[in-house]
Amino acid sequence: MNSEQLRLFINGAFGNEADARAVRRKLEPYLKLTLAEIREIVEQLAETSLTRQKDWRALLSLVEEALMPYNDALAIELTEQLPASGLAAAEETTLQLKSVMPRTAGGVVPPEAVMADSTKFLLNTKISDKRVLELFAPKTVGGISPFTAANRRMIDTIVTGGIIKGASTKEIARAIKEELPKRMRSQSLALARTAIQDYNRQVKEAVWDANEESFVGLKYEWVAALDSRTCPTCAIHLSEQSSGAAPFF
Repeated sequence: MNSEQLRLFINGAFGNEADARAVRRKLEPYLKLTLAEIREIVEQLAETSLTRQKDWRALLSLVEEALMPYNDALAIELTEQLPASGLAAAEETTLQLKSVMPRTAGGVVPPEAVMADSTKFLLNTKISDKRVLELFAPKTVGGISPFTAANRRMIDTIVTGGIIKGASTKEIARAIKEELPKRMRSQSLALARTAIQDYNRQVKEAVWDANEESFVGLKYEWVAALDSRTCPTCAIHLSEQSSGAAPFF
């Protein structure tokens, strides 16, 4: 990897993180509204009741409804951000190709051509072997999405834990206010980051595939450091080179 390729690689890595954080920032208004609604729901719990846990189970349907706008907002933000991030990745990969392409080779396929059918990348973007768009779609009619279900479990854990400990409704609501925002922000950032990385991976592979004819006959040379992490094959080769012996490959 030469200095130009290293620069492009670093720019791409920082760009992915910046794009993921941009998605999270755009979600803030929806998150604040959702958190306010959830806290109001939690505050409906009676302070003392033998059926407190049962009462909370009945309120979970309201929690699901409060989470749905946030679910939809993240899905929309991702569908808008992923193609934009993908185009930047296509442009960076094209520059990387140009930095190693033989001068005798023809021109590269432009990034815009690779991104012409960007929908296919979106449909195939996955997080933990699950298509990202499926995370925000209900599994059944009238049901909730996996993303909403995960957030509901997060909220249920905080509230149920407070009930079991005998915490007051005020204390449980305060725990929701203090703990839930951090968890949900961290969750959305990790999800956006992973989705962007997988989308960009597809784009980069497509750029290479689109330009494979330009690299017919191109040879690669691998350079390894002679240290404790060097494999035996490379270590032998490097030792022979340093002693003046002819390389064996």
